Amino acid sequence: VAGLGVICALLLGEPDFGTTALVGSVGLLIMVAGGTRISYWVITVVIGVCGFVLAVLQNPTRLGRVLAFLMPDKYPVVAYHLMQSKVAFIKGGLFGVGLGQSVQKQFYLPEAHTDFILAIIGEELGFIATMGVVLLFIGILACGMAIAYRAPDRFGRLIAFGFTILIVSQAAINIGVVTGCLPTKGLPLPFI
Repeated sequence: VAGLGVICALLLGEPDFGTTALVGSVGLLIMVAGGTRISYWVITVVIGVCGFVLAVLQNPTRLGRVLAFLMPDKYPVVAYHLMQSKVAFIKGGLFGVGLGQSVQKQFYLPEAHTDFILAIIGEELGFIATMGVVLLFIGILACGMAIAYRAPDRFGRLIAFGFTILIVSQAAINIGVVTGCLPTKGLPLPFI
């Protein structure tokens, strides 16, 4: 926990709140998978969440993103990325507007090639392709867990589990941000 705390403190000092949350969550899940007592885990989670909330409250940019997530109509400037992302999904419909035909990536959606690439996939290739990407990450999760289960030793299991959870968690956070289920954070979608 102390080692994870130092790493998270360094990331928070950047300040990179999203990566801090990602690394902290993955580290705690590896500890649980490794057999850490649940009481230790719960204490660490409570302390970590309280520290994280205090850090967000002290940073006006991050607080603005949380408020814009909760009330996008009151903070349209801060919620701009989210609104444009939703427009991209709406324009794409079921089958999309066609590969390379995105209007959002050309004129309206900043960071369309990294943080919001799923919205562009949704606009150009539609809901079906978007669900295909989600299913591919579910496949990575299933394969990674199978590899972790079959690993010959505990260290191998924890490494396979950790890498799998890291990739899938980052994807889940990105998908949550792009679809408006989580506050805006600059984590790119892995492998896309």
